[in-house]
Amino acid sequence: MNLISNRTNASLIILGLSLVCVSVFVSFVSNQFALDVPFLDRPVIAVVVALLAASFLYLIACWNCSRLNRESQKAMLYWIVGIGIVSRIVLLGSTPILEIDLYRYLWDGNVAATTGDPYKYAPIEFVQWQYESDERLPFSRSESELAWLQEFGSSQNTSMQEVMRIMSQHFGQFTSPYPPVSQIVFVAAHKCCLEDASLKTRVVILKSILTLFDLATGLVLIAILRQLKLPETMSIVWFWCPLVLKEFANGGHLDSIAIFLCCLFVLSCVKQLTQSKYAMRHAVAAGAFLALGVGAKVFPVVLVPLWAAVTLRKLGLKAIVPGLVSLVLVVAVNLPMLIRINEYKTEATETLPMPGVLAFAKSWEMNDLLFMVVIENLKPAPTNGGVALQTEAPWFVVVPESWRSEMTFDSAFQSARWITMLIFLAIIVWLIWRWCKTNEQEQPRFFVECIFLTLAWFWFLSPTQNPWYWCWALPFVPFAKSRVWYLVAAMTTLYYLRFHFDYHGYDITAFDFVVPFIEFGSVFCLLLANGSRERALSESDVMQK
Repeated sequence: MNLISNRTNASLIILGLSLVCVSVFVSFVSNQFALDVPFLDRPVIAVVVALLAASFLYLIACWNCSRLNRESQKAMLYWIVGIGIVSRIVLLGSTPILEIDLYRYLWDGNVAATTGDPYKYAPIEFVQWQYESDERLPFSRSESELAWLQEFGSSQNTSMQEVMRIMSQHFGQFTSPYPPVSQIVFVAAHKCCLEDASLKTRVVILKSILTLFDLATGLVLIAILRQLKLPETMSIVWFWCPLVLKEFANGGHLDSIAIFLCCLFVLSCVKQLTQSKYAMRHAVAAGAFLALGVGAKVFPVVLVPLWAAVTLRKLGLKAIVPGLVSLVLVVAVNLPMLIRINEYKTEATETLPMPGVLAFAKSWEMNDLLFMVVIENLKPAPTNGGVALQTEAPWFVVVPESWRSEMTFDSAFQSARWITMLIFLAIIVWLIWRWCKTNEQEQPRFFVECIFLTLAWFWFLSPTQNPWYWCWALPFVPFAKSRVWYLVAAMTTLYYLRFHFDYHGYDITAFDFVVPFIEFGSVFCLLLANGSRERALSESDVMQK
């Protein structure tokens, strides 16, 4: 036993050092993804191979962690956290690879710090005074507003001028899609920078703050594991995940804020279920963290039905107290964004820039599989001037064109939304029913598994399956019964091959209709095989008894 334990410890040490080496490599090649580097010179393949190699090491490390004995777990926990911190520090100074969202965060922080309202103006409004009059978007602005927009835009220093240029060309016609809690973080990052700070300095400061939320998520995950008396070393699923390292320490995505708050929500829920004496106190805390999570990024709202059912089951009518606290807080926190959305809907749509959150929800689709299968079986064939183009339907479309021709793209998108939403609601109902049927002693752990399954299937049924969105569910992977779920973080890095196809002029449509089936279809097949195997073993046990 000691020999096996020593080998496991040694392998984790080697795997940890290897992960740091991969981080160093990614940081080194990241300079070739600077904004001024031509697309064809960007080593996309090399980065994807590095991430896949690191993911392979990560999967081995997760498996080794499951074999640690109690004596080794404490020592290895420090090693796991330490390697996670070092890997992130290595990547903080790197150039964001194939990501530019953080430049919008910088701009939002700048505007919010000045005006207190990042939802009123679209980035393009600060630069289009330089355009010819017939090239400007006809937003309804007073003369004083137009003068202020020109003055503000022209008075920015060199770094913010560059940010403004990037954002005006990248969905610059929409206002900010990011909720107020995240905006507070953007403002804090802006305030931490000197007025004449370089763009690189601003990027590093913003990424450092977002990475602190990332690391805090790992610490809260340790607390959840401890509360449920599970090995704390399974927090390796977060600390060492190459996807997490790439998306936060390198890419600087804001999702780390909401994920951290979501983990605090889950920790409070676990305490609510395990500490009956203080159940109400923990339920109120859970409601507050859930509301703040929605105020950072909207996705935690999908956890409301599960939490409501569990709280109602445990507290009865008293559940109205944490429910009202959460409802009031979520409305109060998101009020600035809600006011602008309402203003846009009550005005003529061409007079105001569309709120970014509405634009995203209306038609955004990327790297999806299940949603893609549904919508492609609903969409009509593309047309040019009302004449159908002679293009073949994707290989997985089975609905006849004569049926699909009655639909428009908007109606097909909304119909696909409803279909996938109904499937998701069915999953939620099933999870709630399963939780209610679970032994009371097992309910806290199974609740966290239900949290994971809710977020995982929400992602799989979404029209936008960006890799960093999988990080919403990733902290709770250790609570899933099937180890197949660990594979998702590795497979989703195949998404970045899309840029290689795009840069080299390959058929991007062919990529979209093939790679997601490899990326996610392989996971589904393994989940089905694993489920069939478990059922067969269960039936065998019943027959033997």
